[in-house]
Amino acid sequence: MRLLPFEKFQIRTSLSEVEIKKRLADNLEPEKIIRFNWSNSGRKTFEGEIVKNQFRISRIISYRNSFLPVIFGRIEDLGSFREIHITMRMAMAVIIFMCVWLGMAGVIAILVLIAGLSTKSSIAALIPTGFFAFGYILMMGGYLTESSNSKEILSKLFEEEQIR
Repeated sequence: MRLLPFEKFQIRTSLSEVEIKKRLADNLEPEKIIRFNWSNSGRKTFEGEIVKNQFRISRIISYRNSFLPVIFGRIEDLGSFREIHITMRMAMAVIIFMCVWLGMAGVIAILVLIAGLSTKSSIAALIPTGFFAFGYILMMGGYLTESSNSKEILSKLFEEEQIR
């Protein structure tokens, strides 16, 4: 079980680096600050950029999910095949916000629990513990759902025999 919203994995393929970049570019739009999602027609799967043998992308979704993974990839040529090294994590602003939220809730829960032990009442620790649990479950649920979707899409994108 993953305890943190961070993943590394590789996709091995016999596709050329040019073909890998082409398939990725065919499914990629430039990043936009504001995206209107009134229609799915003509929309690509990812937004981001490809620079040399590396890329930084995220999935385009029609709903709000602050925990959407940012996908960093690097294409490595290993002779007869290529290996795409992928790292997925949340956006840095979201990581900082969640560290503050979970850190404060965790520290307050521990302090209230310690204070409750001296007075033989620890029921007050349930509130900050609940805030911690809510934040953690919200973060992991939002991230894991989207990371599994992204993994599946990327795996299909780089399959050898792609039927269009």
